[in-house]
Amino acid sequence: MKLPNVSPHPYTDLAHEGFYFAKEHGKANEYNNRVYEAFFQEDKNIREIEVLTELAKDVSIWHVLVGAFSGFWIAMLMAGAVTVRMKSGERIKDVYLPLMIGFLALLVFLLNIL
Repeated sequence: MKLPNVSPHPYTDLAHEGFYFAKEHGKANEYNNRVYEAFFQEDKNIREIEVLTELAKDVSIWHVLVGAFSGFWIAMLMAGAVTVRMKSGERIKDVYLPLMIGFLALLVFLLNIL
């Protein structure tokens, strides 16, 4: 097995989330095989959501996965941004827009999984 040229080696949190999603839809083996091929044979960065979306298309779970990944991770990123800003002492009005975007993204996520 050769290591890919992707540098630095990616954190695979999103890829693991994708696995559990694929497992719920009966596509766990296909998804794992496709992610393995993409990373070790095609040198793709499996940390990037665009790459994972393409891999999900390859195993026919992309139509649900796109909404779930996008909404959930945008909400998490915005929540993290708000937390960092609040800890740095910014006023609530300065974090209102990221907070609203995070709530809207979470709403999109919830609507996509229902």
